[in-house]
Amino acid sequence: MRRRSWLWRVRPNPLRRRSYAVEAWVFLAVGLLALAGAVLAGTFVAQGLDHRYGQERAARHSVGAVLTKDAPAHFGATKVEVPANWKAPDGTARTGTVKAGPGSSRGAVVQVWTDDRGQLAAPPLARSVAQFQAGVFGGLSALGVCVVAGLGCVITDKVVGRRRSDRWAADWTAADARWGHRNV
Repeated sequence: MRRRSWLWRVRPNPLRRRSYAVEAWVFLAVGLLALAGAVLAGTFVAQGLDHRYGQERAARHSVGAVLTKDAPAHFGATKVEVPANWKAPDGTARTGTVKAGPGSSRGAVVQVWTDDRGQLAAPPLARSVAQFQAGVFGGLSALGVCVVAGLGCVITDKVVGRRRSDRWAADWTAADARWGHRNV
C-alpha cells in the first residue's frame, strides 16, 4: 500500500499547477506569521493589563471612615448606606455615603477605598485575580489572531478553489472543442 505524502501540493506531479505550490507556501507563511502574531498579541495584552491593574492598585488607598449616624438595622441586608467622614491621602477631610453593616453605631470605623483625590472608589483587584484576567485576555487575543488568520486562509482557499475549478472547466471545454466531441 502506498503512503500518502502530506506535501501533496508541492511534490512533482504532472497535473499539479503552479498555483498549488504557491498556495501551499502562502498558507505556510500565513500560519507562521499568525503564530508569531498570536504570541506577540497575547504578550502585549497580558503585560498591558497587568501594568494597568498595577497602576490601579497603586492609586487606591484603604482608609478608615467614621460613621456620622447610626446605621439602620434592616432585616436581611448585609450592607446599608450611612453618612461618614474620612481623610483623603493629602490629609483633607471628606464627607460622603459609605456602606456599613446594619446596626453599626455612630463613631464606628469602616474601611473604604479611595482614589488619589480622596473620592470613594471600588477596591482594586487582588494581584492573583488581576494576573489571571490578564492571562485570560492575553490568551483570547492570541486566539483571535489565529482565528482571523484561519478564516483568511479558508476564504482564500475557497476563492482560489473556485477560480481553479473555473480554469479546469475552461481547459476541458477547449480540449473538448479540439477533440471534436468524439465518443469512443
